[in-house]
Parts: sequence; structure tokens; C-alpha cells
Amino acid sequence: MVEFKVTEKNGRANFDAFSNVSEKQQGIKKHNPLTAFFRNVLSKCHLCSGTFKFRINSREEIRLNRKSATHWIKAHDINPPMAKLSNQELADKVFYLNCLKMAQAAKAEGLYGFGYCFENGKGIAKNKKMAFQLFLKAAEQGHVLAQTKAGLYYASGTKGVTKDEKLAFGLFQKAAEQGFSWAQMLAGMCLAHGKGVAKDDEAAARLFEKAAGQGDAESQLLIGRCYAQGKGVARNEKIAIEWFQKAVAQKNVNAYLDLGVFYLYGIGVEKNAKEAVKLFQKAAVKEKSLAWFNLGVCYLLGAGVRMNRAKAQECFKKVNAEDIALELSRHTAAGSHIAKFNLGILHAQGLGIPVDKTKASEWFTKAAEEGNEYAKLARES
Repeated sequence: MVEFKVTEKNGRANFDAFSNVSEKQQGIKKHNPLTAFFRNVLSKCHLCSGTFKFRINSREEIRLNRKSATHWIKAHDINPPMAKLSNQELADKVFYLNCLKMAQAAKAEGLYGFGYCFENGKGIAKNKKMAFQLFLKAAEQGHVLAQTKAGLYYASGTKGVTKDEKLAFGLFQKAAEQGFSWAQMLAGMCLAHGKGVAKDDEAAARLFEKAAGQGDAESQLLIGRCYAQGKGVARNEKIAIEWFQKAVAQKNVNAYLDLGVFYLYGIGVEKNAKEAVKLFQKAAVKEKSLAWFNLGVCYLLGAGVRMNRAKAQECFKKVNAEDIALELSRHTAAGSHIAKFNLGILHAQGLGIPVDKTKASEWFTKAAEEGNEYAKLARES
């Protein structure tokens, strides 16, 4: 929840600074483009004097005071709704009417907001093609959220939009140059994978680190991986752990997994299988296949928990065989012995491939020769 102090002066609502102390913990900052956008739109509402609160969650939704919202709608809507609206419907209607008014004046924030309404069905029927067109118009005026949104439409080729990775990267780059962390992360992803631009690991790492420095959890994970793998930066496992820990503090699920692997194998940190299990369990709550895979391994070999083959099998049954190979590949750069050990587990348990004890033993032997102690236990079990 973000709280504003609203006072009415000369018929206009004025917002002071944020007063909610938890804003930083939620990643909501005073100068964040999203909160600035809502603040500017709501300042046009003339809702009431006194204290006014609205909430911004991950879906960018707001809740408004019923009485004030109803009064405002009746004063500004040509055909105000007669039926009783829910709190959310009232909020959507006020938001839509304000954005419509600003969009008609060709103001960037209004165009973006109007596009947001069409994209999410806020006060009007969903229409993603219309949303995209409005985002483009706002993007032309340098609106960072609009640039990023339009870029995402081009990147995915959303219905009604022709996929164009080059245009997507161009829009991400424009928003990134204005210091917008989300766009920095997305532009970095394009550079890391060569999507719409030549592959450049160093440029990608720079953008990830900039966004991570602003508190973006996904970027903290990504720059951590860069340091773990030596991609675009000099390999430094201790720095990688520092970034993973920051992402974990923000409950990034993939960071639980990456940091857990480092603790499990003692990579850049003192080995702590019990801590690894705790991290895997947190990720498993989010139904991550790799979390169940790693928990299965821990129960199978008694790493950080008591050995329990029955629980190991329960964990392995929850692994999605279709995506486990892809997920595992992200965690192999820290050491090839981990990749070989994981392949041994896949063959031994028949995860996505037929059970083959012979091949499993071969992979365990190769991993063990490179110092993987879990492979030695698996081979002997």
C-alpha cells in the first residue's frame, strides 16, 4: 500500500511525498515511473481533501474511496452507471474517465493510461490492438512505461501486432537510457540472447547491473548469473552470491534455486546442505520443477535432510519432465561436474527419458572424477 497526503487547494488535489514506510520493502519508490504515473493521473480527480490512500500491487490495480469515486463519476461521465458497482469497478471507472480525458488532450500519461485500460479491461472492454496503438503514441513522447509495453508487444507478437524483435529492442533501449530498470533488464535480455540486436554479453551485464542496483529482483538474479558464469564480467562467485541473496530477500523464486545450488555444493560459500534444502523448499511452494528435482536429490542422498527414498520419489514425481532439462542447463555453468551428476539422476530416475542404470552410472563416475561427492554417493547407492 502506498499512502499519499492529499489536500485541496484552489480546487485542485495536491500530493505530498509518500508517507508509507513499507514502500521501499515493496520496491515502490517515490520516483518510480509507475507510481509517478498514478500520482499524476489521480491529481486530476479532485476527489476529496484529507488523507487519500490507494494501493499498487503487481497487477497495477488501485482502490478508491467509494463515496468520492461515485460522486466523481456522476460529475464526469456522460452516462454514469445506474447499477451498484463494486469497489474495483468504481476504481476502474474513475481511472478510465481520467485517462480518456488526458488521452483526448494527447498527453503521454493519458495515452498510456488509456492503453492500460484497453489492455486490462479497466472501465472498458479489452482490446489489445488498441492498447498497443495507444502505447506507441505515448512512447513517441518518451513515456518509459509506454516504450516498454510497446516493446513487449513487438517482442511477443501479441495478437494484432507483427513480431519485430529489432523494434522491440529499440523501444527497450530508449526506456533504458532514461534509467527505467524494467527496460534495462529487458534490453539486457535482448543483448544476452541476440534478440533484435547483435549478441553482447558485456553490454547485457552492464544493463543488468544498473537495473539490479535500482532494486530490480530479476536483474539481481541475472547479474548474479553473469558473475557465476563469467558472462560479460569476470567470474566471481562471491559477488554472484551477494546478488542472489539480494534477489532472495525479495522472494525471487529462481534466486532461491541458484543460491540453493551454491550452498549445496559449497560454491563461493561454505557448504551448507541444510540451508540449500530450505531454499529449495521455498521454491517448491511455487511448483518449480527444478526445486522438486533438487529436493528429490537431497532426500535420495541424505543431503541436508535424513535419507528418505520414499520422499525422494514423491519429489521426483512432481518434476515436469518437459522443462527440467532446460532448467537444469541454467545451473550447470558453475561446474561441469554438476551437469554430469544431474544427467546421471535423469537416467537413474527416468525423468523425461527411459531409465538406464548403466548410463546413470557412467555419468556419476565422470562427475565423481571431477570431485562431485554426491555423485560418489549416488554411484554407491
